Amino acid sequence: MAAPALTLYARLADRLAREIREGLYAPGDRLPSVREAARRLAVSTSTVLEAYGQLLDRGLIESRPQSGFYVRAPERAPDTPAMSRPRVAPTAVSVGEIAMEVVHASSDPKLVAFGSALPDLELDAPRAVRKLIAGVTRAYGARTLAYEIPPGHRELRVQIARRGVDAGCAFGADDVVITSGCQEAMVLCLRAISRPGATIAVESPTFYGTLQAIRSLGLRAL
Repeated sequence: MAAPALTLYARLADRLAREIREGLYAPGDRLPSVREAARRLAVSTSTVLEAYGQLLDRGLIESRPQSGFYVRAPERAPDTPAMSRPRVAPTAVSVGEIAMEVVHASSDPKLVAFGSALPDLELDAPRAVRKLIAGVTRAYGARTLAYEIPPGHRELRVQIARRGVDAGCAFGADDVVITSGCQEAMVLCLRAISRPGATIAVESPTFYGTLQAIRSLGLRAL
């Protein structure tokens, strides 16, 4: 199937973009006014405006009020950050003070928390979750406030197993353990596969909670 033909303004935009790349128009140069370009090229002013709009979208030109359209200087790519060079030997880790600073800062409304994967509570998804929680609380009453013994609420584990089947995973409800969060799950996993003094390979940088879990179990990080 043949590709659709470019519109007149798209062809004009490609032509001007090529001329800018070839240096016919240097950064800071003023492009012909819309009326002047329309007259030179024998096209309508709306065609020129559409072409200039495409160049604006590509970041090749900029509009200056009461002045016209100018070629933008190419943006300089930011310098690539230097790679970290962590120690290549197992080491004991301690992030207690830094972790507490992050936790305290996360409650400051003037700061954006990049240290946790939490959505903006004003978005639609969290509002929908709050509505579901309220509905479950009304339906099950005091049961929602009761403690559950390990490995967790049976009905929840069944639902997770069903979701797993839908995702192509083969496990049953008895293979699921409900934890109070990712930190508890990580500690359980580390306890299952290691003994005090063992070395755990981690990314660098890594989540501070991972380092806290490693330290609390008497492990070392590599």
